Amino acid sequence: MTRTPNRIHAYAFAIGGAVAAIGAVAGTGFAHSTIETDVVGCEVLANAAGGGFALEAVYHAEASQQGSYQFSVQSVGGSSRTNINQGGGFSALAGETVTLGRVTVGGAAAYDVTLKIDAGGKSVECGGRINARA
Repeated sequence: MTRTPNRIHAYAFAIGGAVAAIGAVAGTGFAHSTIETDVVGCEVLANAAGGGFALEAVYHAEASQQGSYQFSVQSVGGSSRTNINQGGGFSALAGETVTLGRVTVGGAAAYDVTLKIDAGGKSVECGGRINARA
């Protein structure tokens, strides 16, 4: 059986010339929230993997762009501490979905995940809390 990944994502949108970022944060379990626009989008995919999670940072390009990203994963609870930070530059063609980073984590009660993308003169941030006991 194929399992659909749980998603944490957000989209940025322009309001009166300003850009506002909307993020989805879950108190328990996986988050699934969408605010649809056509400017720029980010998403974190979370799949169960063994005793933990496989997390994937994804960018949905509406136009051909270059940009940078920061992907952060921090454990919450549990005996071990996880603090993972990935980042760098990327290029994407119009309509392309680009995987920016991947990590597999396990052992903690929960993880706080943040993906920040700067592209085309705009910033967007998405993420949330992934709980092991969802």
